[in-house]
Amino acid sequence: MSVKIGDILAFLPKSLSIPGEKLAIGFSVRALLRDVLEEPQNDYQLILDRSSVAFLQQLFELEIPEVFEKLVEIKKIVRVPGYKAKVAVYSHDRNIDPVGTCVGVGGSRIKPVLRDLGSEKIDIFPWTESIELFVKNSLKPAKIDGVKLSDDEKTAYVWLDEDQRSIAIGKGGQNIALAARITGVNIQLMREDEFKNAENISIQEQE
Repeated sequence: MSVKIGDILAFLPKSLSIPGEKLAIGFSVRALLRDVLEEPQNDYQLILDRSSVAFLQQLFELEIPEVFEKLVEIKKIVRVPGYKAKVAVYSHDRNIDPVGTCVGVGGSRIKPVLRDLGSEKIDIFPWTESIELFVKNSLKPAKIDGVKLSDDEKTAYVWLDEDQRSIAIGKGGQNIALAARITGVNIQLMREDEFKNAENISIQEQE
């Protein structure tokens, strides 16, 4: 897709677009400048990007002053463009709620970001050094009853009510996959009765 920037034509490749989005001719669009080619190709020298984590990071910085000023730090973003992104945030000021700051009153701050992403959803949650709590937060919007780490901390065993299982997994398994990516651990879902049978023994990784 061609995008006009002043008198210059830039190119937004399909591979760097948000899947399923339809951009209308004559309307403005925000994108990240991905590359500047040394030599123009097919009249284009500027390559744009809307599908990367870096693009979403820039949107947060544009819309949320505390993020731009580093009072609220985005610790990590993972994303499946067109489906969902998960954003872990941390406040360097105890008086600032990092999640509330990013969402805004009535969603006022996050709404402009969401409008840019079309149907893509964003889960924002606080970053923490506690892996158990981080895993629990990362699986939102599912309600998690508890988390237990394996001895080597590479796997998190998560127990939850049966009616929360499909929410935790998400469409096509994407929610749990994103949670695993942002936390850096393998996530195994368990029913409460399964966990009770295992809670008194040491959980170890199987070779």
